[in-house]
Amino acid sequence: MAKRRKQPKSDSTDISVGNISNVNGSVINIGNGNVNDGDISPQLSPPLPRNGDEILPSEDKGKKKDNRTTIIVAVIGGLAVCIAAIISLGEPLVAKIVEIYFPGPTHTPTTESIVTPTLAPPLISLPPIDPVDSEPWTWPKDNMNSIYIPAGEFLMGAAGNDHNADADEKPQHTVYLNAYWIDQTEVTNEQYARCVAENACQAPSNNSSATHDVYYNNSEFGRYPVIFVSWSDANDYCTWAGRQLPTEAQWEKAAQGGSGQIYPWGNSQPNHDLANYESANKDVSMVGTYPSGNSHYIVMDMAGNVWEWTADWYNKTYYGSPESLNNPTGPIGGTERVKRGGSWGSAALTLRTSYRDKSNPADQFNSLGFRCVYNVVP
Repeated sequence: MAKRRKQPKSDSTDISVGNISNVNGSVINIGNGNVNDGDISPQLSPPLPRNGDEILPSEDKGKKKDNRTTIIVAVIGGLAVCIAAIISLGEPLVAKIVEIYFPGPTHTPTTESIVTPTLAPPLISLPPIDPVDSEPWTWPKDNMNSIYIPAGEFLMGAAGNDHNADADEKPQHTVYLNAYWIDQTEVTNEQYARCVAENACQAPSNNSSATHDVYYNNSEFGRYPVIFVSWSDANDYCTWAGRQLPTEAQWEKAAQGGSGQIYPWGNSQPNHDLANYESANKDVSMVGTYPSGNSHYIVMDMAGNVWEWTADWYNKTYYGSPESLNNPTGPIGGTERVKRGGSWGSAALTLRTSYRDKSNPADQFNSLGFRCVYNVVP
């Protein structure tokens, strides 16, 4: 009669066929239902043979092979199920596992990028090309009122019989100009300060005036003309404001109304109710102080108060050239720029609309300012 074969002891460090090792190094013996946790536990007695028969070694070997095959199939099946679950759940499951087991301050959930639409730049507000009335138009940039000057011809220069005229004011000639808008007043301290605040203009070279130690940057004189500005300073401001310095022809047409009158208000001699001149006030006046001296187009302070820069280079014989007849822009070069209108300290003679004067472009005086224009047809 064959002897019963003694079962071998399990080793917890080995993974034998029929055993599955857990994460703690424990061994689960599936074949005989025995669980080892680092120690070797006593083996359970094998089941008693049925009908008094003993289990022979060859039979036990066959059963072990069957158990091994079953376990391998079960493990492979389990792995397949796990892989299928991961694939089906996809990224959310992986992200969740990372979030739970690998937390960190730099981990952020994956999100779709947000596309911000590009906004078109705001349109710049411009005056109408052909206004239906003569009302001033206000520029939002600097709050300046502009006056529309219609296209057409006008008489520029002094008449031949004007004995007060200098030679550079003659000959009187017919000039055609396209339509344009011109500032109703000279540019003021508060308007110029806006350009300085935006770093588009240089501050005046001096903060004072003839009788005031603090004139610029003083709210008391905000509505007074800016002074101590060079030609380049004036040009920078007009560019910032969306306008240009007026040509000499544009300035003169706005001043005399197109009919060749001697002064902005007409042909009558000036007096101190019409303009600030001959040092009657000993300093500049607030813009618009002399409405009786307005021009035909209701442009203010074209005589007296401050001289005004124009865009043109000065040439005393320019009026005799053919270039001076159609939208003239002055000589192509020179050393001095034209200034017009006289000032608070000027003689009455300089208030004439045809009077021409000049200055070095770098000059900065307490009697020199400017105004701007906008060309309807560039």
